Amino acid sequence: MKRPSAPYVGAVLLMLIGAADVARARDIARPALSIDHAWLRPAAAGGGDAGYLRIVNHGKTADWLVGATTPIAAGASLHESRMAGQVMTMRQVRALVIAPGSAVTLAPRGFHLMFEGLRRPVRLGQSVPVVLTFARAGRVTVRFVARTQYPAQPMPGM
Repeated sequence: MKRPSAPYVGAVLLMLIGAADVARARDIARPALSIDHAWLRPAAAGGGDAGYLRIVNHGKTADWLVGATTPIAAGASLHESRMAGQVMTMRQVRALVIAPGSAVTLAPRGFHLMFEGLRRPVRLGQSVPVVLTFARAGRVTVRFVARTQYPAQPMPGM
């Protein structure tokens, strides 16, 4: 039996590598995470603000929200508020796990993004870009809208 020539083997290897790249591109085109209901409250410059949203993991592996940045604030970090007896406490959290097949909601009196040192006021209806950083999904830019309350979720079937 005749052995294949080197150019033939090289061409087959290039085709296999190309097929693997297409498979990876397809995975990227269908991200495992979806993010919606992103909002923050109107706030004055110089102070702080909190950001809220919902993250859904459609994938088969966990991911972690590990950070955030926004041009409107000097800093952004993940926090959790909770009641300790009669007192509301807040602590910084290093990461928030989004388990496969689950949703995590950042909402008042719970987990939230804390924006410190607002560089300018946040006005009602304003859209603010925030870059979320995930351990697996990487950096994702989300538009937060300034509202006075949690946006209503769509009814099933809508």
